[in-house]
Amino acid sequence: AGMTGGHDGILGMNKKESIQRFKDGMPSRYSVCEENLRINGLEVEVNENTGKAEKIKRINMHYDEV
Repeated sequence: AGMTGGHDGILGMNKKESIQRFKDGMPSRYSVCEENLRINGLEVEVNENTGKAEKIKRINMHYDEV
């Protein structure tokens, strides 16, 4: 489970445009945030008998590390 995209954006979109759209309520085009790309998520090891998580590993990598 996780998300990918620009770390400095809002849900993968350019932060400045997203905030402006929120403030003025006017429809506008979003552009994809392409700076500081990251991959974030979790790796979970689950006990098959109990269904409980035994190990949780956080994933936070820059795009160029993949």
